[in-house]
Amino acid sequence: MLSSGIGTRTDAPTTRRMTALPYPYLIFYEATETEIIIHAVRHAARARVGRMLLALAFVARRKAGFSTATLNTEPNTRAERCYRPNGWTETARSPKGEIVFQRQLSVDPSLETER
Repeated sequence: MLSSGIGTRTDAPTTRRMTALPYPYLIFYEATETEIIIHAVRHAARARVGRMLLALAFVARRKAGFSTATLNTEPNTRAERCYRPNGWTETARSPKGEIVFQRQLSVDPSLETER
């Protein structure tokens, strides 16, 4: 589990910013005792970055004993168009109007990587 102290503080009191190398991914996240909430991932190239990071997060969650993953995104975004055809199910709307998606994680982590 990521430590809640990794990364740099942001203006939002519970959100931290972390740079992941060797590529300059900028990740904005919150870590609680039970989950890691990724708010945004930024990279100039963007090509397949989100899918790669999701696959890594899936493997980490399975190893930690979780069977589902949950994420939020604003409606009518590139992220929403990516999640819907890739096994994510809309389960709710947040108070801010964001779509809350959930997905079952497969038992075999090799199935979580992009084909």
